Amino acid sequence: MSSHSPPRLSRTGPAHLGRGPERYTFFGVSFATGALLGAGLGDYLFHSTMEAAYNYQSMSSYPAVNPAKQKGQEIMDAGRVYFSAGSKLDLSKSMSFHNFEEYCIAPIVNGDEELASYDFWAVGTNCCSEGHFRCGEFANLHARSGLRYMEQEKQVSFQAAVQQAEAAYHLKAKHPLFFVWAQDPLAMINTKVATAQHLYLISVAIVFFTNLFAVIVALMGFSRLGHL
Repeated sequence: MSSHSPPRLSRTGPAHLGRGPERYTFFGVSFATGALLGAGLGDYLFHSTMEAAYNYQSMSSYPAVNPAKQKGQEIMDAGRVYFSAGSKLDLSKSMSFHNFEEYCIAPIVNGDEELASYDFWAVGTNCCSEGHFRCGEFANLHARSGLRYMEQEKQVSFQAAVQQAEAAYHLKAKHPLFFVWAQDPLAMINTKVATAQHLYLISVAIVFFTNLFAVIVALMGFSRLGHL
């Protein structure tokens, strides 16, 4: 009785279906791309929106601050400041400093008397023209609050603008603090958080559908090459 060896499957037979190196290359590239995009996007969202929101939450909020009586040195940890009744911007003492961008400032005062030290300043970039301050909610009659300006790399230019104002208007600013002039600083913080969440959801959707499209295209390609 003769013995027969079992038949061998060819290299293109069922045992090798779906084992082509292209599949592993695709998933490796897809995973690496997703990881890099996720890390980059997460870093961007954190630094552009959420970092400032977290910083404000860790800083203090001060109510009824009278810029004519209180000094900037007393509230150096301020994130949000709600100024006392009668506080306003003194647009007659606004100033700008040009350093690639236009750094605009205007002192926050209470009443019309000269202050011993102008320590509270509303600021903004590229929002003034020929000495006219147009930053934040400068035209809002109900605005009487400030959200601390947090971009450290621009502090030096705002300091330079304050020094120009000291020389031009013969005033003193011993401990200047910089704020975005607004009616509701807390709403501005909440807007930053909402923007971050919105961008996150959009980014997740874009990555999902992009990956889905790539998988469909890859499956069609593998099918034509005989790897499925």
